Amino acid sequence: MTTSVLFAVNIINSDDPDLLVVLFNTSDSVAHKYGTNSAQIKQAVEEIDDAIGSIKEAYRIKGNLDDTTFIISSDHGMDDVSVNLTSALVNALQSTNIPFENAALDMGPFDSQTKIVYNLASGAAQIYFRKPLTSIEQSTLITALSNITGVANVYDRAQLDQMNTPKNLGDLVVDCDVGYAFSTSAAEHGSYAQRHTILFFSGRGIKSGFSYAPVCRTVDIVPTIYHLNGLISPSTVDGNVLTSILTAQG
Repeated sequence: MTTSVLFAVNIINSDDPDLLVVLFNTSDSVAHKYGTNSAQIKQAVEEIDDAIGSIKEAYRIKGNLDDTTFIISSDHGMDDVSVNLTSALVNALQSTNIPFENAALDMGPFDSQTKIVYNLASGAAQIYFRKPLTSIEQSTLITALSNITGVANVYDRAQLDQMNTPKNLGDLVVDCDVGYAFSTSAAEHGSYAQRHTILFFSGRGIKSGFSYAPVCRTVDIVPTIYHLNGLISPSTVDGNVLTSILTAQG
């Protein structure tokens, strides 16, 4: 983290950037290892807070603090894991009598009889159909997966399309409930339950002490940045301008 802060401060001092993005990874790795309520994660968050303070101080010394907007966000939430569902998933797949393989263990070529390939992604598992399943097979599969204790939902391709997920995410996605994951880590993310993130705006063009009540998303950050700088978002940019958080000058 020290390297990231020093690099950021050096850029502020030497290049006067229009946009500066700084990534702090320690909170993610520490929470995975020790959990979300551990002493270690609290220390990691305090170190990140100090780092942000150092960056803000660099802008103050540079004389640009009043002209700078700070945005602090995370790309996902995280929950502690009590139960690893990997064995339960394998047992459920075996109960269907549909030939399957694990993509992480065998990237291919797969056995010619294999119909299902699964991939574990912490808070969720992706199921891919290598060969078409009969309606009975698909119903049997979804029932077996849905009956796993700790599985919140099993999303089929139609539901995934409605959620605007990419086609390569899978034909089915097995989504874990809070406290469950396909992982041995102390805490995990990757399921729908960890979609809530933090999002703070502060500085130029932002209302002070204002709490945004409606739902906002990380994709709203980019169009809001465009707006704050008097620019129009390209048509390829998702999200909306968070106009309610802006001052009259914003």
